[in-house]
Formats: sequence, C-alpha cells, structure tokens
Amino acid sequence: MALANILLRAMWYQINTGHHALKGFPWQPLFPKDLIKSALTNVWSAIRNACAKQLVHIVGYFKVGDQELLFNSLVKICKCDKSTWQAKEGAIMGINAMILQCKDGTSSRSQTPQFVLESDSQICGQPTSPGFISRQIHAVVFTLLSNPQLTIRENAAKALSAFISCSDAKEALSTLEKVISVLWSEVNKSQAEKHHRNVQLPVKFLDAYAAEGILDVCLFLVKVLPLPHLLPRWPRYLSTFLLYLSHPASTVRQAASNIFKYLVAKSSHSAVLVKLVLQALTEGWEPSLDALGREEKYSDVSSHYTRPSVSEATDGSILETWESREGRLFAYEFIMKFLIKNQSS
Repeated sequence: MALANILLRAMWYQINTGHHALKGFPWQPLFPKDLIKSALTNVWSAIRNACAKQLVHIVGYFKVGDQELLFNSLVKICKCDKSTWQAKEGAIMGINAMILQCKDGTSSRSQTPQFVLESDSQICGQPTSPGFISRQIHAVVFTLLSNPQLTIRENAAKALSAFISCSDAKEALSTLEKVISVLWSEVNKSQAEKHHRNVQLPVKFLDAYAAEGILDVCLFLVKVLPLPHLLPRWPRYLSTFLLYLSHPASTVRQAASNIFKYLVAKSSHSAVLVKLVLQALTEGWEPSLDALGREEKYSDVSSHYTRPSVSEATDGSILETWESREGRLFAYEFIMKFLIKNQSS
C-alpha cells in the first residue's frame, strides 16, 4: 500500500512539475493508465481507497484523450461479468473521482457532493462533465446498482450524484425520468393494463438490490431538484414511490418511505401538496371501526382475516397487501417525525 501511495504521489509531482520522478523505475511502461488501474482494482481495500483519493488530485492534469482512455477502461471493468467485486468497486470509485475532479476543478474536493440546483430560469452553471462521461455514466451506474455488494451500489449512487451535481437542472430531471422508467420496467411487464394508480396482482418488481440502489438515486434527485421542476410530473413520481412501498423486501419499502419525508419537506410551504401526499398514502385504506373499538387482543382481532402478501397473491389490488400497509405506515412515521420536529413554535 505504501509503495502504491508513493507512486501515485510521484505521478502527481511529475505531472505538476514536468520532472521525471519515476525515471528508472521498472514500472515506468505501465505509467500512468495501467498503474492507476492496477491500484484501483487491487484486492486490498486500503490501496483502492488511497488510489481513488489521490486520483481526484491528479486526473485533472491528464490530457483529455488520456482521461477518456482511463475512463473507458474503468467502464469496461464495471461492465465485465468476469471482473471481481473488488475490481468493480475500485473502478466505480475511480469514475467517481474523475467526476468529482470535473465538478470541483483544482479546489478542495469532497467524496460526498453537497449541491442544490437553482430554480426556474437560474441555471446552476453549464455542465462541466466531458462528453465521454455524460454519454456512459447512466449505463454503467444502472449496471452496478443491482450488484449484490453494498459498497459497489453505494459508490455507484455516489458517482451518479456527483455527475448530477456538476450538471444543470435539465440533466437532473432527465436522469430522474430515466430512473423512474427503470423502476416501472419490470412492473409493466406483469400488468395487462398500464394503469399506474391501480396496479393489480400478481406484480413483478425490480430485485431488491436494484430497487434499493435506484431509490437512493431518486432520493438524491428529489432533494436537489427545485419543486417547480417536479410538479409537471408529480402524479407519476408519487405513484412510483407509492408502488415501491409495497415491494416484498423491507429494505426497499423503507428506502421508498424515506423519499416521502423529503417530498413533504420540499412542499411544506404548500398545504395543498402536503395534503395530496398524505391522501395518496391512505388511498384505498378503509379501517374497520368495529375492529378498532374492540378490546380483544390484536391476535384475536386479526385472526378472522389475514391480508395477502404481494409475493404470493394472484389477484386483487396491490393496495390490499400487508406489505403495502406496512410501507405506507413507514412513510407516515417519517413524515410525522419530520412535521413534529419542524412545527412552528
């Protein structure tokens, strides 16, 4: 690890000063693209992390053509089925480092971009990502968001978030449309009628890994996109997040429910929008007042009727499943905590 760090620092010195700091090293033919790839795909996580950290500082000094060669080689690693998970993790970390360099230039960098897009006619600066990044970033990230390795999914989401952070509102909105389409891709295949507000059983969702990763991207986009940009497609976005409150995996339901907190936070100045969100969460929910008035134990009350499971039922509305009820309760819990914490004194 120490040797890899020394080589990377020496590389930065050579690029920044023009001095041949690595002259005489037997690894010189590998310099710089192959050396960076070797460090990023190393089996040791410490080496991968050190390389990605240093890459943010040196990649800006490469010629654009060399940057493109490095980026394309990292994309190939991410997309190759034979790549180890360590190699894919390092490659997407390298991609993230290259995007962050585009975002921050030569100033101090952060591995977790914090950014809010401007609203209405104000543009948050012109897109600064090179074309070779913008053309491929969505495809490579969507490939990795379904990876079973958590760190790969997290770094893929970070890379896409960094890309959005150095783009304009139009690019962010386009990305949101793409991820929403991905969330509906499997569902639409299982539905005879494409009615987003009345999904019928049986239903096929994205697998849990992919759904959770894409919902994390949605959460970032909901946070940074100004409300006026969301309103024209508000019913579609709302129905999508409502749908994934019924996903068979509890982790996905919780990820979807967290988005509703930020939808309410974003629209908290508008009582109408908040009311629409809360009404959507109770759609089709008709509690039994007789059951609520009884004093029997919960097990006795519920023993007469068991709600169907989304993974087993073959007919009826998805709103009748217990997963749907639990997911919407998750969302209400997040929203109530937010409203209580931020209520006016």
